[in-house]
This record gives sequence, C-alpha cells and structure tokens, in this order.
Amino acid sequence: MILFGSGRTVTLPSCVIGRMPTLKACGLTQESEIRSGVTLMPKGDHPGARHADVLGGFQLMVSKKSANKAAAIELVKFLTSSRIQRVNAATRGYAPTRPALYDSPELNANPFFATLRDVLLNGAVTRPSTAHRSAVRSPVDAYFTAVRQTLMGKKSADTAVTELEGELHRLTAK
Repeated sequence: MILFGSGRTVTLPSCVIGRMPTLKACGLTQESEIRSGVTLMPKGDHPGARHADVLGGFQLMVSKKSANKAAAIELVKFLTSSRIQRVNAATRGYAPTRPALYDSPELNANPFFATLRDVLLNGAVTRPSTAHRSAVRSPVDAYFTAVRQTLMGKKSADTAVTELEGELHRLTAK
C-alpha cells in the first residue's frame, strides 16, 4: 500500500479497499488519488459463466520446523479468535473469516464489510495463484517485472509492454 500511495506501483489489491486506517496512513483518503476505481473483470461467455469473488492472502501457519510449535499454534488460535478478528476488522480492515462477525455493528458501519458476508458465503473461490500456482506464477512474474522496470525508468512503457506481450505469448504457447 505504501508503494501504491507513493505512486511506485500501478495496482492496489482489492483486499485493501476496506482498510481505510491503513490507506490514510499511506497518505490516501476516500477522496484520494485512487482515480481508476473498481470494476468487474470479464466472466467469459461459456454456459454457466459467472463472476467469482476471489479471496486470500491472510493465511497464518506454523512451520513444521518451528522451535516453539505449541506456542506458535496457540498464537494462531489467538489471532484467529472472534475477539481479535473483530478488532482487526474494525481497526485494520482485515476481513474476518468468521461469518457471525459480519453481524456486529462495528463491521456493518463499514460499507466494505456490509457486503462482504454474502461474498464469503455465496461465491468466493480460492485465489488462482493458490489453486493453480505453477500456471499463473510465470505470467504474474512477467507482468511484475515489466511494471517494475517501467516505474524504475529502466525501460519505456512501450518497450516493456511489447516485451511483456512476447513473453506472455511464449508462456501460453506451451
């Protein structure tokens, strides 16, 4: 978010839209420099096509090599408790994983959370990068590299896009 707020990246993950305290800390407000808005991506035209809500990115896990595995497990249980999820939602904009929390007045006051419960219960799917990591990693890396090289002034936007197009054709021709 700091990179986005300072103009050093072109995308802001949708998962941060509800995090106004964090966005404000980055110098962004509701009337901020976020000018492009949010839009639906194409859903395709095959039978049964639908828009899907994609969630992810807030995983907590304990390494099997952890020296203090029992303590780490207790920490994860604490951080995922209803009480802490409510606090994190209200103060940091983190989406709770417990549906009952969406009925709380604190979350209902935030328009982002007012609609998120239905998304969680009626249509969220695993992030493509989780379910199909090997298939999406290379194109994502190619996009990231092209954007980064452009923003750092190492390549012109035209050159970066032309090279990205060639790389994406190469990756999808396999």
